[in-house]
Amino acid sequence: MIGYTNSRQQILCLIVLPIDDGYDGINAWQANSTYRRVYQEGQL
Repeated sequence: MIGYTNSRQQILCLIVLPIDDGYDGINAWQANSTYRRVYQEGQL
């Protein structure tokens, strides 16, 4: 999953696991240039 965080003002790559009523974040890191482009172009 790729998403924007207001607290860090960055686009992040996230690893999430589905739980009963949503998702639980496992890990995240700053997106590289490829993932930032994908996010900005709305390809996901």
